[in-house]
Amino acid sequence: MSKLKENQVIILAPNASAIESVYENYCEFDVNKIKNSAIEKIIKYLAASLNCITEKEYSVAIKYKTIFFSTENPYDKDGAVFFLDAFKDSKTNQEIIEKSRTLALFIIQQLLPNNDLFNQTLDISWLSKENIEMLDERRNMFLLNP
Repeated sequence: MSKLKENQVIILAPNASAIESVYENYCEFDVNKIKNSAIEKIIKYLAASLNCITEKEYSVAIKYKTIFFSTENPYDKDGAVFFLDAFKDSKTNQEIIEKSRTLALFIIQQLLPNNDLFNQTLDISWLSKENIEMLDERRNMFLLNP
């Protein structure tokens, strides 16, 4: 995947593409893949968890859109892009983006067995103990309520 744009936080892309064929004026897709409830649930959980922190700390929200990245074969580039839509000064924006990127990886990492996402060590020292506990509670509720 190409480098993230300046205001993008993270891109989640499922392994199986929803696009089946692309024609000049339309595309065919698998509705079961495009409306995958498991993927949608993870996307909503990530957005809500990110925003618990960004809204509290910076009074801004991280938004997301589900998009197709390519209409060229193979059609494997669909997913959700999380981004900062409201802008403050450039220094604050950069801080929000950098912390949100780390936070997004941390949140996803916590869903995996052994909290392991490619053995990546993440610096979340800037998160307060209360925020970490809140994220733990959110994760537990998410995992216990399928």
